[in-house]
Amino acid sequence: MTIKMLLYRIRAITLIDLEGFMNTKERILAAAIHLFNQQGTAQVSTNHIAREAGISPGNLYYHYKNKAEIIHSILEQMYVRWDEVWYFAEDQPLTLESFF
Repeated sequence: MTIKMLLYRIRAITLIDLEGFMNTKERILAAAIHLFNQQGTAQVSTNHIAREAGISPGNLYYHYKNKAEIIHSILEQMYVRWDEVWYFAEDQPLTLESFF
C-alpha cells in the first residue's frame, strides 16, 4: 500500500460537511491531506492549507510550527490506523477489504 493510498484512506469526505464536527487541528489536517492528494506536498504551502481549512495563517501556526509538523501529524495518524488494521488482522484472516 502506498502513502498516497493511505492518505486517501484517512482524508475527510468533504471539509464543508465535517467542519462543524471537527476541531481546528483536525480541519487543518483534513485540508492538508486534501491538498497534498491534489497537488503534492511540494506545491502546497501553509497559506494554502490555512485557506482550505477556512482559518487564518496565524491560527494554523498556533497549532503547527510548519508544514513538516503537519506532515508528521498526518503520518502519526496513518501509523495509528495501520496498527488498528494489524490488530484486527490478528483475530481475522487478512484480506484486501480489511484495509478499506
